[in-house]
Amino acid sequence: GGTSKIISLPQSMKIPDAEDICISRTLPSFIQDGWSVSIYSSFQNITAYIDGTEVLSYSGAAGMLETDVPVTQILFIPMKPSYSGRELTIHYSSPLAGRRGVLHKVYLGSKTAIIYRHLLERLVIIIAGILLVVIGSVIIIYKTFSGTGGYIGQTLQYQGLYMFFLGLFFILQSGMNQLIFSDLNWAHFIEFYSIMLVPVAFILGVYTVEKHFFGKEADILASLCILITVFECFQAILLHHDYISIIGLTFTAF
Repeated sequence: GGTSKIISLPQSMKIPDAEDICISRTLPSFIQDGWSVSIYSSFQNITAYIDGTEVLSYSGAAGMLETDVPVTQILFIPMKPSYSGRELTIHYSSPLAGRRGVLHKVYLGSKTAIIYRHLLERLVIIIAGILLVVIGSVIIIYKTFSGTGGYIGQTLQYQGLYMFFLGLFFILQSGMNQLIFSDLNWAHFIEFYSIMLVPVAFILGVYTVEKHFFGKEADILASLCILITVFECFQAILLHHDYISIIGLTFTAF
């Protein structure tokens, strides 16, 4: 809306639907050759300029399951010594109203150092996710090869699946998908649908612990979760519907 003010990063502001946001600052007087500027896109379109010249434009990652909402990604702008002292301007916009005014830190330095910094900021959730995946996998493998049956065996199986899917979601939503996947749209697709399977494992786990006391209710709830997940996967993969726009059905049902 033409309003200017001094801000610090990170920052989260409410932006009216008709407005976008730009931030700018003067680059340092010394920039080493090989440095980069990193910008974190949180479901946002990003355009960056240096002294009015466009140096970056991002409106989503390319891939089979490309969506109208840009997937989260860490963007890098290669720096040159000639950029020293010039003005860097970053324009943010998003189809999601809640993301228009979300501004993460902007880093300048070597690309390796920046990636390490991002990893450190997300270290707790990444470690938690890895531990959940490992422990869940160990439980599933133990149950499979130990021959444990009955209520104990079923409980172990569902606990293992619950921890595995939850850990997978933690890792994928940490924002570091681009270090693992070449197709970020697939990464976000797996992220969204992994969390949908968590309630199924949880419901069946409680059902087993309670010795099938809530059998009918558990079957209905678990079946509903699975049907919604299959329906949305069908729409996204075969009908090429934007899975981010239909994901609301899952959260509404859950």
